[in-house]
Amino acid sequence: MRFQLVTRIILLCAVAIALDGCGGSKSDNNTATANGVSAQTVLEQAATRFDQVSSLHFTLSIDGSVPLDTTNTLALHGAEGDLSRPDRAQAKASVGFLGATISIKFVSIGGDQFITNPISGSWEMAPANLGYNPAVLYNKDTGIARVLNALEKPKIAGNESVNGEESYHITATVARADIQPIAAGAVASQAPAIDLWITKSASDLVKLTLHDADSSKKNATTWTLNLSQQNQPVTIERPKL
Repeated sequence: MRFQLVTRIILLCAVAIALDGCGGSKSDNNTATANGVSAQTVLEQAATRFDQVSSLHFTLSIDGSVPLDTTNTLALHGAEGDLSRPDRAQAKASVGFLGATISIKFVSIGGDQFITNPISGSWEMAPANLGYNPAVLYNKDTGIARVLNALEKPKIAGNESVNGEESYHITATVARADIQPIAAGAVASQAPAIDLWITKSASDLVKLTLHDADSSKKNATTWTLNLSQQNQPVTIERPKL
């Protein structure tokens, strides 16, 4: 159970970083503009900027149900953590369990991954079949490369303020098949809608929402990711077992 949790905690981080790395679109209809600025140009500038970002902080909130086991006993409520190039990550997830809320922590350094026991809170080595390594988020030949040019019909929906920063609001969709390799199978919709907010001043991706739903359209879930503290010092250390 808790290893599936890890992949879902990092899901939107992976999607955000991958989409931020996209330099193009499958669709030719990607020239929607606002005041003469095209969505394509904004995305290209954001991709260039992201190559200069060595670390960032994220907070993830979820509106809807994200079960973490086949019995729907556990549900992911949200997470907060940090990413650092080239291969370090740490996160603390809030998980609902039988009406209560528990916290689970995760650390990844290189090829080593650690997770806290949900009962005792003690750190443990994660097994080799954990199935997720945050290094993929920064590797252009693996995770990001799979979704390059995956945005379909990006458009500038308007200009909005995010955390006091004037930002472009871009809307788009992406094929499920393009996201699944980095999403650990967590996306249900065939073409989820995505909203991105990119600052005008620094071209930082600061907010992303992913709108997902199963085939019945009854179980809609919105993932909201906020990114901040780009290039700020962050310490991610190996926990004591």
